[in-house]
Amino acid sequence: MIRTITPIFSIIIALLIFFFYAKPEFAIIKSTQGEAEQYNDAAATAAALNTELNALVDKKRSFSPGDLARLDALVPTDINEVKILTDLNEIARTHNMLFGNIDVKNSDTEAAAIGQTEASGQKVVYTDFVTSDITFSLIGTYEQFKAFLGDVEKSLVLLEVLNIEFTAGEGNLQQYTMTVRSFSLPPTQ
Repeated sequence: MIRTITPIFSIIIALLIFFFYAKPEFAIIKSTQGEAEQYNDAAATAAALNTELNALVDKKRSFSPGDLARLDALVPTDINEVKILTDLNEIARTHNMLFGNIDVKNSDTEAAAIGQTEASGQKVVYTDFVTSDITFSLIGTYEQFKAFLGDVEKSLVLLEVLNIEFTAGEGNLQQYTMTVRSFSLPPTQ
């Protein structure tokens, strides 16, 4: 009798051990293998991104330092409104114009309102840049104002003229109110 009961108890004990110990351990091992696959995929993606980053860094290093300085002046990594205003004031002084009534609006408050704009057949998405709108007034003759605009166009800082208004004054002098938008690249993280 003991001979027949011992194998039955052994089978029951083996099944209990399997269901209460081995099966949960198998489930843990299976979930760990799934996590390991996710980590392997992330590692492969990171390696591909590192390769792409190295290619872009090598491409950047191929540019001359002068070209990089000009590119940084054209679209800087941050907007320095004081420098832009100082440059605009200097251009106005060069053409014997009065410069004043300054108002600066950063893109933080108006980023959602800017949206997309069609410019010379290309879509410009302003959310790809950090912008700052600068409104100022100039007083001078029309010829001085044309010369001022010519110098602003030739300047290395990228400015988009959004609005020009003018009011006629006494004599040849007129007041011009301009709104320009300056751009910078978004901060990298």
